[in-house]
Amino acid sequence: NINLNNIFFDVGKAVLHGESFAELSKLSTMLNKNPSVNIVIEGHTDDQGSDELNDALSLHRAQAVKNFLTAKGVADKRVAVKGFGKRVPVAANNSDEGRGKNRRVVFRIVAK
Repeated sequence: NINLNNIFFDVGKAVLHGESFAELSKLSTMLNKNPSVNIVIEGHTDDQGSDELNDALSLHRAQAVKNFLTAKGVADKRVAVKGFGKRVPVAANNSDEGRGKNRRVVFRIVAK
């Protein structure tokens, strides 16, 4: 999995901040230059809130990233989305720093 750095959302929301566009533009450029590459966008949350809320939020954030990529010309069928909610943490959820690391969007190349 490859972390997408500098992807920003408001707490509890799935609307991309403008500061996210530079990183996502790099990804769209790479995908447009490599049309045989397919990816899965994976959304993750921290452990704050219900399972249902986090599952939906992580999926909606992954979908927001996909929507950006397709708006930049990446074919819809090349980008799948998954929301993992809080089930795959990369750090302990016992501090702001740990929770921040768990709130992430990553992508995985699934075909070349």
